[in-house]
Amino acid sequence: MYNEFKPDWVLMDIKLPLMDGLEATRLITGKNPEAKIIILTQYNDTEYREVASKWGAYNFFLKENVELIPKCLNNNNSTRES
Repeated sequence: MYNEFKPDWVLMDIKLPLMDGLEATRLITGKNPEAKIIILTQYNDTEYREVASKWGAYNFFLKENVELIPKCLNNNNSTRES
């Protein structure tokens, strides 16, 4: 789906019905390293953050902090999650 639409941003949950969101992130960024994927999840887990960063997620937010996402989207000079 990413290759068809090439969105400016992708908002990705970790738990998805057909595929894990982290795996989907890996697949997207593997073919499209310029993809900007934000992980939005309820899981405050260091391992998830590390995997998201390793596989090219632009940033990682907890659902309880969803109000921070617009700032990330509007900050074109922001750096990737480390």
